[in-house]
Amino acid sequence: MTRIDMLISEQQNLKDADGDHVWEARWYKIMLSDGTELGFGQQVNGKLSCGPCPAGQGMAFRYIRSQSDLTADNHGWPAGEVGYLRGLGMGTDGREYRKHLSLSDGAPPALLWYDTANSYGFSGEPLPGNKIALYAHDQYSRKVGLRGHVIHEEAGFYGQRSDFPICLDCSFVRIPVGDEHIGPFF
Repeated sequence: MTRIDMLISEQQNLKDADGDHVWEARWYKIMLSDGTELGFGQQVNGKLSCGPCPAGQGMAFRYIRSQSDLTADNHGWPAGEVGYLRGLGMGTDGREYRKHLSLSDGAPPALLWYDTANSYGFSGEPLPGNKIALYAHDQYSRKVGLRGHVIHEEAGFYGQRSDFPICLDCSFVRIPVGDEHIGPFF
């Protein structure tokens, strides 16, 4: 691969906060511009919503290129392509939770945590400063904006269906998860 091909390839993949590619086998916290992280929010129709959490209380995320291959480790996340987010975290009950993040098909569509891998997916575009413009996709495979709202005194994220979707600007901050004998997957 020539140097020009390498530069073009680097420009096509989303970058984490350190400027490295977002890879399948790495774990990240998703940090918002105010320093909060994506994590658990309120209950919505029996599901846990995704809401902002104080630093250190959010979920650990892993990008997955295909929901049918959860152990792939050799793909970056190309800008504009659909990928999936799997989360690992601890609830207020002290239990470990392993969940898949997806937009619901309700009205309004809420960003919720699911037990099964049948997410509608997410896409991102690079922003200056190694940030990512994150969008959700709905049940019709349309790109949907992500907006935060407070409902019943609880903050959560909801899909913004519009001709002009507004992204959730965030940073993927790499964190160590797992151990070398088990590997990074669950």
